[in-house]
Amino acid sequence: MDRAEPNGIWVAQDTGGAIKGSNRFDTFWGAGDRARSIAGGMAARGAALIFLPKASVRRLGL
Repeated sequence: MDRAEPNGIWVAQDTGGAIKGSNRFDTFWGAGDRARSIAGGMAARGAALIFLPKASVRRLGL
């Protein structure tokens, strides 16, 4: 990513409906002033490696 904050392992917990378009995802930064300052200006470009359960891969035909 072109920002330092998103570095690490993330867990998908919500499919949501607010994100429109392909190749996008939303993040939750918690509560408090630090989380608010990070999330308020969050927009980044980068790459993500996504691990899927085998059953999901079969359903998708991958």
